[in-house]
Amino acid sequence: MFGRTGHGNARLRRRWGAIATGLLAVGATAATSMPEASAATVYEIKDEASCVSTANAIGVPVVLGITCIFVGGSIPADVTVSVLPGNGGLRLRPDTTPEFTNNGVLETRNGRIQAFGTLVNNNLISFNAGETAGLDTVVNNGTIRIDGTIVFNTGTIENNGTFECVNGGAVLFTSGPPTGTPLPPECIAVLPTITAPTTVNANAAVGSCSALVAPPSITVTGNPAPQVTFSPAMPGEFPLGITQVTISARNVPLVNPAKTTFDVVVRDVTPPTIDVPIVADVEATGPNGAAVTFPAPTATDNCPGVVVTTNRASGSTFPLGTTQVGVTATDASDNAAQRNFPVRVVDTTKPTITLASRTPAANAAGWNNGPVTLVWDCTDIVGVALPTVTATVTQQGLNRSGSGSCTDRSLNSISNTVTGINIDTTAPTLSPTVTPNRIPVGATGQVLANATDSLSGIATVGCGTLDTTTAVTRTVACT
Repeated sequence: MFGRTGHGNARLRRRWGAIATGLLAVGATAATSMPEASAATVYEIKDEASCVSTANAIGVPVVLGITCIFVGGSIPADVTVSVLPGNGGLRLRPDTTPEFTNNGVLETRNGRIQAFGTLVNNNLISFNAGETAGLDTVVNNGTIRIDGTIVFNTGTIENNGTFECVNGGAVLFTSGPPTGTPLPPECIAVLPTITAPTTVNANAAVGSCSALVAPPSITVTGNPAPQVTFSPAMPGEFPLGITQVTISARNVPLVNPAKTTFDVVVRDVTPPTIDVPIVADVEATGPNGAAVTFPAPTATDNCPGVVVTTNRASGSTFPLGTTQVGVTATDASDNAAQRNFPVRVVDTTKPTITLASRTPAANAAGWNNGPVTLVWDCTDIVGVALPTVTATVTQQGLNRSGSGSCTDRSLNSISNTVTGINIDTTAPTLSPTVTPNRIPVGATGQVLANATDSLSGIATVGCGTLDTTTAVTRTVACT
């Protein structure tokens, strides 16, 4: 924007008048010698050449530079001056009189108009865009038409005519609204205000480490209705964590937008998913069980950074039976999941049974004349219920047997049977006879045992000597 220059400074007016006079002497015709413009004549100011030709045509002094400057005078009633973009716009400056008068049509077509001193409008000034800066004093006796949102950087505005606001146009008055005839409310621009939450929370979608976040409910005021933008754009995909979003609301193009910020906080609330191994049964290698090696459990998550731990290490010793191994997976947001898998140590090996003793031993003929006691030793890698077992064979007979059984702590059993045990507990039967039945003294007689046995048989048999030296009854023992 350009700064204002006071309109009551006679020395400044004289200086600009001198400059204008010099320019006219070189390349223009004095205003009094210019012919009047024809009706409905339109002049477009868009560059240096069009600035000079317009000034010459309507009979006003001109100063050239970055901006086309009309020094004093007026725009005739039958002339339209259109300011186009391209050379910095049009400035209106008073010369010997304190005001510049518009009796025709002065319009901007995306160009810029500035006026120092007093701008008197007796017909139509139309603004369609851009900024009108440095209007010290405006006296509107005609119509000022606003097509678009315009900034009036003015000292004072005296409105004796009409402000027309079309197509949603409005004016931002930096020095307060005009005096005189009130403007319609829709013609007065009000800069935006924004009311928004400080935080918007969202959860990352399942299977994603981000969230599609819609804009929050906000309140935006202003006239005309502001254009609202979000940066980053919303709705949009937001990463895990905190992202600051800026809301901008603008309804006056050349004025900085109103802004506010809020935080989008995206949280990961999805716990990891754990995959556990399937471990085959492991045979025990000792009373404490067995060392078991298993594949490491794994976990997947919608965000990186999952840590998996187990409460039992692979390769450690597991006791006999089933042990549940606990698995915990924790992601970077401290979401945790737990899962177990079984490790089973089994004992399917039978114990060992060994005959330790057989008492009493059989005689030379392989017979026992009483019960036979058998003792076995029991051993197992896990352990046995009884280290020794005993069995006693009491039934007499030929080829009797006795059995013993060992059971380990896993209830695996094994048996052993000892056969060929001969037991005879019944003494032989004796039926002795003497031949002859009566033996003379001094004669020889014979005593026969006549022994029998139904099981083991007779091993030895004999009777004592028969004494016949005297005539008496004798007793002879047979075995």
